[in-house]
Amino acid sequence: NLLAGDMAAKRALALAPKLADGHLAMAGVERFLYRDFAKARAQNQQAADLRPNDPDAYNSLSINDAHLGKLAASVAEMRRTIALDPADSFPEFDLGLFLTIGGHYAEAREALRRALALNPQDATAYVLLSQVEVLQNGDVNAAIKMLDNMAVGTPLNASVAARRIDLSLYRRDFDAARKLAAEYAGTFKSGPAAVTLAMARADVEWLAGDKDAARALYRTAVELI
Repeated sequence: NLLAGDMAAKRALALAPKLADGHLAMAGVERFLYRDFAKARAQNQQAADLRPNDPDAYNSLSINDAHLGKLAASVAEMRRTIALDPADSFPEFDLGLFLTIGGHYAEAREALRRALALNPQDATAYVLLSQVEVLQNGDVNAAIKMLDNMAVGTPLNASVAARRIDLSLYRRDFDAARKLAAEYAGTFKSGPAAVTLAMARADVEWLAGDKDAARALYRTAVELI
């Protein structure tokens, strides 16, 4: 409960204004409850100043700066996070994401490969690497190969499914995209994944020129929300 978290964090800081965990908790409240990333960042900065070797403080600081559009600062802070906790794959993924957003594709690829070395079954890292192949080189075949070569045991999630559909659309292969969309819709039948696949099916029909079918599928997606 975020409101309860708000009260608890304020009580903790009232009792101990220099408690790093209190500032981290308050940063979470500002970010998720109030959606105020500037105030969340200020709380994260205080936590980092109080505990300069805490990877969580720098991780949160980096994510807030990314939301504020400060990508250079965000990248530097995520690199600091990784230096403090090199065994965690998630900061490497986040670094790859921020570098991709900034157009630094070669560095992004390196970070994502480090993430996969730490966690070979990270489906989202494969998806982002697939996107990098298209963004940097326009190489749809390499992007498809990236997903085909995921480590054994990597779970099929909605982001992988949607990416495979998108890659068929890049090739203007509407029949293949339609087939994949129907197949995955049967796999993901509830929750956010079902919404993602319903939207993907609608996008296929829209781009293929069947606007009526697309509208019906968009309505289905809305009803699933």
